[in-house]
Amino acid sequence: MEEGENHIHKNINETELEEDDSNADTVIDFVKNIIKDKGIYSETLYIDPNGEFNSIREDGGPTFIRAFAASPKNLFRLAKEIMEKYPDYKFDFQKDTEGKMIKYTISKK
Repeated sequence: MEEGENHIHKNINETELEEDDSNADTVIDFVKNIIKDKGIYSETLYIDPNGEFNSIREDGGPTFIRAFAASPKNLFRLAKEIMEKYPDYKFDFQKDTEGKMIKYTISKK
């Protein structure tokens, strides 16, 4: 492998890492002003039979978080990443007893 090829691979890997980190940044960028004004950001999401979130929230609006986390497992993973990168923020979760809905709330500590 020539020196130039090695540089190309390094740039691709750095770009991929930046893209992975951008989901946490994008979520915080979206919710930070809402949290500043209202104290929290929250969505209640339906969980479809396939285990993924429905595109419509409980209140009839479109889901925001689904663009970054398609399922509860992905949401928990994203929440962990956000809290590690932005330690001033915290997530709270509530799930209905039937496992058909989950509510998440983001707030500042």
